[in-house]
Amino acid sequence: MSTPFVDIYCLNEVIKNDNRLVNLSPNQVYALYYLYLTYARSYFLYSCYKDLDAITPFLQEEYYFISDGIDKDYNLSPAPLSGSEFYIGYKNPDDTYYTQIFDYTYSSITNILTTADTIPVDNEVYISGYIIGSFDDDLSILEKTILSNGMLVPWSQEKEMKNSLLSQMIYGGTQRLYSQANHISQVKGIVNNQYLVIVKGMISEYSYKASPNSVRGLGGGLV
Repeated sequence: MSTPFVDIYCLNEVIKNDNRLVNLSPNQVYALYYLYLTYARSYFLYSCYKDLDAITPFLQEEYYFISDGIDKDYNLSPAPLSGSEFYIGYKNPDDTYYTQIFDYTYSSITNILTTADTIPVDNEVYISGYIIGSFDDDLSILEKTILSNGMLVPWSQEKEMKNSLLSQMIYGGTQRLYSQANHISQVKGIVNNQYLVIVKGMISEYSYKASPNSVRGLGGGLV
């Protein structure tokens, strides 16, 4: 039994209530969450009794079109990943944010996505087919909580970054994000973080209480 990433994300009320996320599309939010989760995994990876490397990662295909004001069909090439969810939005050249479209159909046979209504002429149309991702293993509530809290470490540092990841998402699109390794490298360099202290304490407690060997050998000669 696997563990969807959303199980971890739903535990994180602090990040979910960040008002900076309001104008992001769902795929952008999940892309950001995945970066935070990747950082959280790096701290818990070798202490967790489950395989945190065995995952289906966040993945997406992004498509850009210019509406002619007539056609409602959009041929998605390359084909979206199997099982993808979709975000569809449009904006005119003067707008910063996309207006989301909820009413559409998609054919996995033709790879054509059709909107119910015609999009105004000369508007940029943005479509993302994305997979949120999951862990292959069935994580316990404690393991999920540790990862959820671990996400707060890069989140809190990102809030302080002058050239923020969120700004890039809003104004440049997810295709122009920092590389995952570069972003994680930046936030990893800052160790004086209240959330990091909390996470390390949780991992220490987990290592003792959740040991599959019932911590035998820690009491002096016990086997």
